[in-house]
Amino acid sequence: KETMSLADSLYNLQLIQEFCQEYLNQCCHFTLEDMLYAASSIKSNYLVFMAELFWWFEVVKPSFVQPRVVRPQGAEPVKDTPSIPVLNAAKRNVLDSSSDFPSSGEGATFTQSHHHLPSRYSRPQAHSSASG
Repeated sequence: KETMSLADSLYNLQLIQEFCQEYLNQCCHFTLEDMLYAASSIKSNYLVFMAELFWWFEVVKPSFVQPRVVRPQGAEPVKDTPSIPVLNAAKRNVLDSSSDFPSSGEGATFTQSHHHLPSRYSRPQAHSSASG
């Protein structure tokens, strides 16, 4: 399916909005309609924001990020649950769209040191002492 239905789009945007309200100190001040009908320049900002979340949760994996295990009432706790990368499909979409951006020539791999986020997240480069 190439395009999402309006209902699917609203549902996904609602999930993002709820996540921001619950875990990111209510940083999303837009309504669902604002996000759905935003100008393309603003939509690009949403995509970068989501890509950064994916990078933090799936690549960096800080110790405080733990998968949520939902158990039915009365069920015993699951032991040794493997970490399931929920966002792999989304990462693939981000990687597929990375061909729109200039490449450093090192391939389109998604690793900690070579990810497709703004340059402020790349490793600091040594500056030459000669200023021009």
